[in-house]
Amino acid sequence: MTSVEKTNIKIIIADDHDVFRKHIKNLIIHKNLAEKIDEAVNGIELIKNLEKNKYDIVLLDISMPEMDGLAALEVIKERFPDLKILVLTMHYEDSYKKRVKEKGADGFILKTQIFDNIFKAIEAIMSGKKYFIDS
Repeated sequence: MTSVEKTNIKIIIADDHDVFRKHIKNLIIHKNLAEKIDEAVNGIELIKNLEKNKYDIVLLDISMPEMDGLAALEVIKERFPDLKILVLTMHYEDSYKKRVKEKGADGFILKTQIFDNIFKAIEAIMSGKKYFIDS
């Protein structure tokens, strides 16, 4: 898979900031990267979507209301163990990266690094690799 090649992957973006979700969705659409892109505003909505639809990868924010990304990550790995998860966050502290690794995430990038890394991260994760970059 290359960043400009249409793929048949299905993505769900879970983030409580509407502008951020829409921006990421538009970037992915512009690159023609996914067959389907859905959105969730919190972990509860994300889990409900995962129960109804099949996705290949979740783009997951840590700080969300009702059920945060760390709690959602635990539920996802327990109930959907093969689902790929890329954490996108503003939390630059190494402790967050360590926690998401321990909980089974496949990747971690800061939101400030999105433009340089989002497509590389998705490509790496979908090919079975991990993608954790330093802050």
